[in-house]
Amino acid sequence: MYKHPICLIYSLGSRKKSSKSIFNETSDSATSYNETFEKLINILTEFGLTEYEAKIFIYLGKYGTKTAPEIKNSLEIPRSETYRILTRLQNKRLVIASFEQPMTYSILSPDKAIETILEQEMQRLSHLKILKKELLELWDTIPILISDKGKEKGNRFQILQGINQTNGKIKEIISYSKKEICIIGSHQDFLRFYHADIIDLIKKSKADVKILCSDLEKIKQYFKGINKKSIKSILEETRKHQCFVIIDGSEVLFFMKETDVKEKMLATWTDSDSLTRSLALLFDVMWTRSKEVSNKEKMDKFLKLEKDAEFRLKELKQEMKFTEEFNKLIKKKIPKSKK
Repeated sequence: MYKHPICLIYSLGSRKKSSKSIFNETSDSATSYNETFEKLINILTEFGLTEYEAKIFIYLGKYGTKTAPEIKNSLEIPRSETYRILTRLQNKRLVIASFEQPMTYSILSPDKAIETILEQEMQRLSHLKILKKELLELWDTIPILISDKGKEKGNRFQILQGINQTNGKIKEIISYSKKEICIIGSHQDFLRFYHADIIDLIKKSKADVKILCSDLEKIKQYFKGINKKSIKSILEETRKHQCFVIIDGSEVLFFMKETDVKEKMLATWTDSDSLTRSLALLFDVMWTRSKEVSNKEKMDKFLKLEKDAEFRLKELKQEMKFTEEFNKLIKKKIPKSKK
């Protein structure tokens, strides 16, 4: 299927440009092409490519052999960065460079490129398994030099950055949960948990489960095997972009940034008693409130009341600001009385 070259350049290049100055066709077509390439980039990042690596890979795949300056100009990537990215892609065996002048670059076909990535990952995993055995053997040769007796748990914090660290920690704490697992998040959060096999781990757990999810209807099929009474739908406005996991009421993992950008994902795990209790209380309130808004009519009514309250609060703030400014003006106009 033919795709307009200008659309490809826009999708792969700077996102700061306005579509009006670049596209020569309808905005609907522009949006469609942009969404398609965003999906391609997201999938390629799942295979370990950075965003720029994915853009160059797609660009070369659709336009054929190009020089580094052509790539730089089309995608608006800094010159030094372009050469570094091309070198990384060559090291990954995804890009082939010619020795003609000027040097040109081309890619493997997508199916061969993915097979190459998978082969490299399998080799890396095999190597890590060998290193694991060596590490444990060496670890056991060193005696324990400091006793942890008398040290109490609590007030410990661990910063987790990126999807792999975060999902790994969630799996870890769920695996040893004994009493209760409480999770709140959006349907996108739970979709990510599903693909990371976290949902399967929850199904196998013997602990009681409580799940609060916005837009539950979109992904309810992924919760098959979990008691329906353990899953409730909440309003997106009520959730306020919150996503956290509480284990046995004693430790919590919560996300500190928006959860849609995998590389920038930032979360914190802690067994702080005060923080865990606070989030557990918040979860319990939302769990109880979800009963009161169990059907669409009540949910719509609750949402309207919440919006009305927010609007009235804004009005009050404006009134207070006006009153404050008015009082300042009056004080300036009326001179202080002489003693």
